[in-house]
Amino acid sequence: MLKNIWQSWFSGEQRSPRTPLDTSAHFMLRYRQLPVGHLTLDHGRWRFAYTDEFRQSESLRPITEFPDLDRTYESDELWPFFFMRIPSSRQGAVEEFIRKEQIDSDDEVQLLRRFGRRTSANPFELIAVGTSEDELGFIPDQTQSGSSAG
Repeated sequence: MLKNIWQSWFSGEQRSPRTPLDTSAHFMLRYRQLPVGHLTLDHGRWRFAYTDEFRQSESLRPITEFPDLDRTYESDELWPFFFMRIPSSRQGAVEEFIRKEQIDSDDEVQLLRRFGRRTSANPFELIAVGTSEDELGFIPDQTQSGSSAG
């Protein structure tokens, strides 16, 4: 699997980031201003599902790793499409950010929140919901149903 190849770049003292089992997270994937899908983590299980807006859009095709628009994908491992957004901590600037911001270099969620927003590999943005970068105001309970959380 591509993730295993990617992880092989982390060798020696470097360890590949891991999915934390005790963390919950919510990310919104978008293309330009179109919300594409929700990436969530709960109890060590990743989930990805497309938004209604994306399913109704006729201008974009599904992501290759997630071909079924109506399926909720689940995995114990972060999919390569998202994992490739985490840069190697061998890069000097990345290592410096990790040190200065006290980021756990073994935690996929922390690394995605810090470095995962953009990648040169594709035009999508990954926005951590509920953080300062969440300028779109996505709230997990409201994104699917449109009702306000109490």
